[in-house]
Amino acid sequence: MPLPIFTGPFSINDTDPPLNIQFLHLPQNLSALCHTGKELIVFVISSPSQIAQRSAIRKTWATDASHKTSIIFHLGLEKPSNSATGNLTEDISKERMQYDDIIVSNVVEDYYNLTWKTYATIAFTSLYCQQAKCVLKSDSDTVVNIPAMEKLCNKTNSLSILGNCGIHWPIRDPGSKWFTPTWVWSGVYPKFCLGSAYMLVGSNAARQLLAHVNKTKFFRSANFRKMGEDVVWTGIVAEKAQIDRAHTLGFSPESNANFHCFADGEKAALTVHYIRGLRSIIERWKFVRKPRKC
Repeated sequence: MPLPIFTGPFSINDTDPPLNIQFLHLPQNLSALCHTGKELIVFVISSPSQIAQRSAIRKTWATDASHKTSIIFHLGLEKPSNSATGNLTEDISKERMQYDDIIVSNVVEDYYNLTWKTYATIAFTSLYCQQAKCVLKSDSDTVVNIPAMEKLCNKTNSLSILGNCGIHWPIRDPGSKWFTPTWVWSGVYPKFCLGSAYMLVGSNAARQLLAHVNKTKFFRSANFRKMGEDVVWTGIVAEKAQIDRAHTLGFSPESNANFHCFADGEKAALTVHYIRGLRSIIERWKFVRKPRKC
């Protein structure tokens, strides 16, 4: 008897479920968040249950944003099996009214739906934030050095994606969350930027990605959409769109930071990972704010 094939979240009989992305809630002050004076839009990819985490972000690194930067939290929907969904809905409603910095899409929260969620983020950018020069996508467990990111945005003019970028082989270990079978992607990935944080540069970057996603299997394969969102969007789709991916020191997906040196001699950690908890985020925020010289 042949051994069973481990497929993980993938299906040998690939399906093509319809994509119907909808925004269930938009901020009331949307025009202020995305008006023409905004140069940098930061999307924090969050989930409904991360209320305390969003509160910690608002009290720490988000306070460093200038008037040219907006910070928006993108939430999906909790799985129907979540028994706390009702209470969460009420809590999120209060949070939205208080801060007015949340968008909610109809993407169900799941690691293997992150390519959909990034698609919704890029679509939102194209619809409502067309004038922004830079768009930063950040995970909720990342601390962002906003002043340094604003500086990086200001000095970068070419259409590109900045981040911790490189060429990697798919992970073939069935025990890994990032496992991808050879029959889903057989060769090396195109150069891509790790998904903890990366920045699209160029006011037409989002539109370029959306214009070229049809040249991939994104709309035709559920298996394709279950690959890493960073691989799909900053690698496969970006390559189709001929958008350069520029490895940029300072984007640190781990808690150990590396540093970016600006032309004026400033040395800055652009992003660092933190272990969840208010104390941890405060410590990492103080770390990235510390003045340094190259």
